[in-house]
Formats: sequence, structure tokens, C-alpha cells
Amino acid sequence: KIDRHVYVKVLRYHVLPWLKANYPSGQYVWTQDEAPSHTSKLAQDFCSRNFADFWPANYWPPTSPDLSPLDFVVTPHPNVDSLKASITAAWANMSTDFIKKSCAAFRHRVDAVIDAKGGYIE
Repeated sequence: KIDRHVYVKVLRYHVLPWLKANYPSGQYVWTQDEAPSHTSKLAQDFCSRNFADFWPANYWPPTSPDLSPLDFVVTPHPNVDSLKASITAAWANMSTDFIKKSCAAFRHRVDAVIDAKGGYIE
């Protein structure tokens, strides 16, 4: 389980440096779901101070898997070891261009969710 302290360490030492290196102009929006580690005051404060553009917990619609980029690339696994191996291999093989294109498709999914009045989209 990832608690708020571990989550903020991941953001500080891995996510933020990657975003600064790949989006130096700050052209991104950092969003999170409602996981307790994401909605903690510690994480919310860190994100609002450090990310170029940040949507706080109350901006994100509840139960919104259609808006998560990972929901379009992650498949079920029979156990944790299988999941870890798959994530490690997939991340190592993902190009920066692929990640940027996946993020760029986000606006289209937001519009589709709005059109569906918060319902599920394909």
C-alpha cells in the first residue's frame, strides 16, 4: 500500500523531474483520482506548489476510469509479481512520444465524458 509519504516521494523524485525534462514549458495538467494517498493534505499541498498546472481532488469526477490514461494500456494480471514484471517491461519500452500522444488524447476523453453526462465512454 502506498501511503501519502511514499506517494509524495515518488512525485518529488521521479514524476516531477520527468515532467520537467519532457515538458519544460509546463504544458501539462497533473490530475489524480480519489485514492487516499492522492487526496491527502500532504499530497494536495505538494502538487499545488510544484506542478505547472494541477487539478485538486475536488476537480476530478468520482468513479471516472474513462479519464485515466493507464486504463487504456494496463491489462489484468493473476498476481502481483506478474503485474510488477509487466509494468517494468512496458515502462522500459514506452517512448516519450507515445506518452505524450497518450496525454494529448486526454482532452478528447474529457469532452466525451462531458457529452455522456459523466457516464462511461468507449
